[in-house]
Amino acid sequence: MLTQNPKIRKEINHLQDSADAAVRQIRHSARDTREAVAPASDEVKALIAQLQQTIDVLAHEGSAESMAAGRRLRARAHELSDRMRERGRDGM
Repeated sequence: MLTQNPKIRKEINHLQDSADAAVRQIRHSARDTREAVAPASDEVKALIAQLQQTIDVLAHEGSAESMAAGRRLRARAHELSDRMRERGRDGM
């Protein structure tokens, strides 16, 4: 078998040691990255919450303004309707 050969065994062990070291380094890097990103992640979450609140306010205020505009348009339509009736009566 190939693994019985000392030179091959030595190379396999060396490769395994290198792979283990690489995995350890990746784990450390991942941990460091999580720690470094945590403050930015918190800021992004806060920003998302603030944006949601702004959207809610805009939706509410936009609805209120739309309703007020609708009332103004209805009032104007009633005024025009009343004028048209008056003119119609005057014309008769």
